[in-house]
Amino acid sequence: YLRASGQWNNLVRRHIRAEIEAWLWRDLLALLEARVGAAGLDAAIDAVLSREKDPASVAGALLARVLQEAEP
Repeated sequence: YLRASGQWNNLVRRHIRAEIEAWLWRDLLALLEARVGAAGLDAAIDAVLSREKDPASVAGALLARVLQEAEP
């Protein structure tokens, strides 16, 4: 039934997409740790804990830093 209805292909496609996204997350987090370092990430966490900044702003700033450092 799944193959005949085309749902099998949709399931396989969603599974492959999820796998690609998982690898992207893993690689992005590794890049973040390499560029920002554990101390930088800890400082970002501390800024949220102390309510100096919100999580969305911290995430945006970290991403901007990673992307800025990635430019040639």
